Amino acid sequence: MMYGRGYGGYAGDYGCFGFGFFNSGWDFFIGIGVLAIIGVVIYLLVNRNKKRALNDNVFELLNIKYAKGELSVEEYLQRKKVLSESK
Repeated sequence: MMYGRGYGGYAGDYGCFGFGFFNSGWDFFIGIGVLAIIGVVIYLLVNRNKKRALNDNVFELLNIKYAKGELSVEEYLQRKKVLSESK
């Protein structure tokens, strides 16, 4: 009778998949790699949103200066063009 005893079964007497949760060191490194990739993706998304918010603030300040009359139409359009090209 073989009811998961010994080396042949999934669980046996050794926990999950034979020798504990991680069969070999590679499973551990793959898990760390997946977590690192998720961390990088989250960092890039947050960083992109910060840049977008900063760009919106710059355009808002430009609009305020133009509305106050501190900039002429030509200066406003030139600065707006430069800022939109640098996005």
